[in-house]
Amino acid sequence: MNFKHLLTLSFLTLFSFAAFSQKIMLVANHSDAKFTLLNDYDDSDKQELGTGSVEIKLEKDSKNRVRISKPGYQSVIKEYNKDLKWEKEQKITLDTRQVDITSATE
Repeated sequence: MNFKHLLTLSFLTLFSFAAFSQKIMLVANHSDAKFTLLNDYDDSDKQELGTGSVEIKLEKDSKNRVRISKPGYQSVIKEYNKDLKWEKEQKITLDTRQVDITSATE
């Protein structure tokens, strides 16, 4: 009888941990867009996450700031607060073109 209770308690504990962890899939409209996790209070890089689409686990005491970038496009920074409920898949659109113009003087 004790084994049944222990098994039930273990299952409920694992289930409750799974329910509290929130993972979301970030998908860019360009397959070569780069995802980078940023520090909470500045725009410095914390960790490169991948390209095209990535799955992230939202951290409790973090702003979960992500920069999505691609050469020739303006970067987008998104925040995903764990206290809010998010759709499982977040689509990010990079659509603002960015052109750098340099002048060659002789």
